[in-house]
Amino acid sequence: MALLKLVLARGLYPQLAIPDPFNSGRKDSDQIFHTQAKQGTVLHPTCVFASSPEVLHTQEPGAGGGEGSRDDKDKMSSKHQLLTFVSLLETNKPYLVNCVRVPALQSLLLFSRSLDTNGDCSRLVADGWLELQLADSESAVRLLAASLRLRARWESALDRQLAHQARRGQPAKEEEEEEEEGAPVNRQEVVALSRELLQFTAAKVPYTLRRLTGLEAQNLYVGPQTITTAPSLPGLFGSSPLSPHPTKGGYAVTDFLTYNCLTSDTDLYSDCLRTFWTCPHCGLHMPLTPLERIAHENTCPEAPPAGPPGAEEAAPEPQQKTSALQRPYHCEACQRDFLFTPTEVLRHRRQHV
Repeated sequence: MALLKLVLARGLYPQLAIPDPFNSGRKDSDQIFHTQAKQGTVLHPTCVFASSPEVLHTQEPGAGGGEGSRDDKDKMSSKHQLLTFVSLLETNKPYLVNCVRVPALQSLLLFSRSLDTNGDCSRLVADGWLELQLADSESAVRLLAASLRLRARWESALDRQLAHQARRGQPAKEEEEEEEEGAPVNRQEVVALSRELLQFTAAKVPYTLRRLTGLEAQNLYVGPQTITTAPSLPGLFGSSPLSPHPTKGGYAVTDFLTYNCLTSDTDLYSDCLRTFWTCPHCGLHMPLTPLERIAHENTCPEAPPAGPPGAEEAAPEPQQKTSALQRPYHCEACQRDFLFTPTEVLRHRRQHV
């Protein structure tokens, strides 16, 4: 069921709705939800959640805000949910039709077309309208790195599977030539990807979820910076390099993730605070920030290899077939122009690391 919800959410994205923070104090017929383009929508009367809205409320014993609070916008919980819907029907009211509830944090990390972070990744903004604040910056960075890896693998598997389906309708001679270039996704790879997606969805990390106001959305980014040197954090987000973002500020990690571009009101010394830590793999003992700690773990020579055995050998070579996902890409390292999908861009960048 969890995998089915993820597939549905990916297909319906960005049709998401966030519950109003005061829903827990409203009666069944007055439950309000907000989409990115439309505020104040309600559930269609035929929706199962219209008669049982309590399943959409954040129920977290001991969470911030207290059980008697009607305002859930500042409540720390690992069970925040979003509604993904098939259509928005407008009659006398705007109705959400055919809804499925999905975990908020994991869905936004896997499907957001724009994901922005602050310096320690404890604050995330998805598509410029949903803000998530995590209590633990180390958990936030680990989830971000895992989502980057899962998105790349999922897109690669989907590209190859769709290409294989398209080849079935070609003449036999052309089909044989195409089969030599690439093979469909094997069952072992699908099982491994499904298992990792389930583990990612089951992660229990407390966070807050809220919709940004119009004024907050207008003053979201720090803007272009005069100092464009990337931070020395090798391996923080896998093999993805950090390059300055020309408009948001911060550093572009992928085509959808921008690191450290959000304005922050934290004190000037928060990024310099370090605590002593010992690496469980190589025994290194020194004061490090949470980001430096994770960067060391990702690049530690004594660390065991990540991922299922044989994953690197099973990785497909970049395909040169036309795809609707391909976009022009100029590589600064080799000074060449390509037509790549996002997955192929990541794979090409890895060659220069």
